[in-house]
Amino acid sequence: MTVLNSGVYAMGAIALVIAACGNVVTVFEGRSPSPIQPKLDPELLHRLEGLSSSGHMNERLSVLIRTSSEINSDQEDLLKSRGVTINSKLSVILSAIIPAQSIQDVAALQFVLRIELARKLKER
Repeated sequence: MTVLNSGVYAMGAIALVIAACGNVVTVFEGRSPSPIQPKLDPELLHRLEGLSSSGHMNERLSVLIRTSSEINSDQEDLLKSRGVTINSKLSVILSAIIPAQSIQDVAALQFVLRIELARKLKER
């Protein structure tokens, strides 16, 4: 009986997390976000929710993409086929512009570890 109660509590905790992160469900349009969601930073998720609700998913976003290793030409071609324009590469970090509607597809690529919105650096 204790195991059952723990399961009920776990289900309640999962429901609470899903309720707190409801924006993820709308961005992923019913697809399971579990393999992709951890790859996207919270600001990016929030931005995608706003673009989705306003019908502006064709907007291009400046992002940083972290990969598992330096990308090869085949991986670069995969990114380009998904609408990614690579501005610069520094080891495993890419500065890129990507259509908002392509974020899910790019995040699903195995070699992509993280995508986050690009930010302006503060002057010291």
